[in-house]
Amino acid sequence: MRFFVTGVVLCCIFVCCNNRQSAEPQEHVRLSRLIIKKNELGNYKQLLEKHIEHSKNNEAGVKILYPVFEAGAPHRLTMLEVYVSRKDYLHHLKSAHYSRYKKETAHMIEAVEMLEAMPLIPFKD
Repeated sequence: MRFFVTGVVLCCIFVCCNNRQSAEPQEHVRLSRLIIKKNELGNYKQLLEKHIEHSKNNEAGVKILYPVFEAGAPHRLTMLEVYVSRKDYLHHLKSAHYSRYKKETAHMIEAVEMLEAMPLIPFKD
């Protein structure tokens, strides 16, 4: 009987821990820092806006694509990217519209820095 009770307790702990882990957000967060050629800034902003709108409207795994340009240096961009999961981020990278965006903007970008990030407080919908 003691082994049975121990087994039941261990099963309950396993189920509770697994449920708790799956309930925790597994979002994937990145920061992208770009330097845009000053003479291409207007064109770049148009293409970026189009790309973001398409991503948000057509990819359920995209939570946030939030670009900000530096006030004193508007050709410097930092973008917060939040995806439901790493799998959704990888899906985004493989999408046709992302490939098109990369191809259309490649000549406009002087430098890129991509950073993995860990949020202090996970994003809540």
